[in-house]
Amino acid sequence: RVERLSTKWIASTYAFYQPTPTIGHKDGRRYHDFHCMGKSGTCKHAVRRYLDGSNSGSTSNMRKHAKVCWGEAAVADADTAGSADAARKSIAPGSKQGTITAAFERTGKGKVTYKHTQHTKPEMRATIVKWVARSQRPFSIVEDEDFQELMKTGRPGLWIPSASTVARDVRTVFKNARKRVSNLLKAHDGALNFTTDAWTSPNH
Repeated sequence: RVERLSTKWIASTYAFYQPTPTIGHKDGRRYHDFHCMGKSGTCKHAVRRYLDGSNSGSTSNMRKHAKVCWGEAAVADADTAGSADAARKSIAPGSKQGTITAAFERTGKGKVTYKHTQHTKPEMRATIVKWVARSQRPFSIVEDEDFQELMKTGRPGLWIPSASTVARDVRTVFKNARKRVSNLLKAHDGALNFTTDAWTSPNH
């Protein structure tokens, strides 16, 4: 029964819950409890869905809880994956999404597209970090009056992080990147060769 029903659980929202629900009965009615995998695995919330009702296939309550537990940004990202299976590959079970680091986890690296809605705060913070790092901009540029006028024209309610927030986010992203590179080097099965190019350095 569960195996047959699970073939219909393809919506991206299912990616935030354990693949196999708990089956139970109450007052003669059969139900499925879908257990959330958020908040570092400590979330005890389960969304109950009765099988004899008109909403036996609804994911609205599951989606509502996922936004609270994982963050709206994570739910939106899962939607872009197209299916539960694809979304599960890009979601770390038990992690808290909707953060500066989560905004860097995007699926697909094809043609650049642009959103039709404003960035969420985590998305704005991640985009600013990428911009100042790649283009070598000072953190204080986000507080420049001309920059803010350019960004807020037509969108006066657009949130822009402060220079101190950008500085903190850059350090956070650097720490995560350094840890990731460290893990890649440790997992490398073979020799590593290092070289230093000092010819163009004024301190060579």
